[in-house]
Order: sequence, then C-alpha cells, then structure tokens
Amino acid sequence: MSAEPPTPAPRNRPLSVIKAPRRMHSEKPKEVSRLIERMYPRLPRLELFQRKPRKGWMGGGNEVGPPAGSRARGGSRTAL
Repeated sequence: MSAEPPTPAPRNRPLSVIKAPRRMHSEKPKEVSRLIERMYPRLPRLELFQRKPRKGWMGGGNEVGPPAGSRARGGSRTAL
C-alpha cells in the first residue's frame, strides 16, 4: 500500500483558484472541504484546527464544539 494519496480523476481535479465568500479569520471556505470530498471519496479525511464538527471528517482544535448529543465541552476531537 502506498503512503501517497492517489491522483484524483481528471474530472475531479479543481482549478488552482477558489472563489468563495470571505469568512471568519483563518476559517477555511466550505468549498475546500467539498473539493476534497469529491477528489478523495473513499479516503479518511482530517481537518487540523477544526472550528466545527463535520460529518465524515476527523479533526480537532481548540474551537471545535462537541459532537451533537454530547455533554463534552469545546476543544474535543471528532471522529468518522
């Protein structure tokens, strides 16, 4: 098994510039996660410095809230 992610199919390769509305300081545009999900539909996904839990993504950061239905406080990790 290769440590390198597979090259996305040509139809799933994004342009090099992303046009998206400005968001909070350092917040990633939603379009970025959609592109990654389209390019790598079968691979696990990880977001560093995550602000909000996202279904199908692992991540963590000091601003991420707890998973839905949890009694945990912010700063938690979310999993697939």
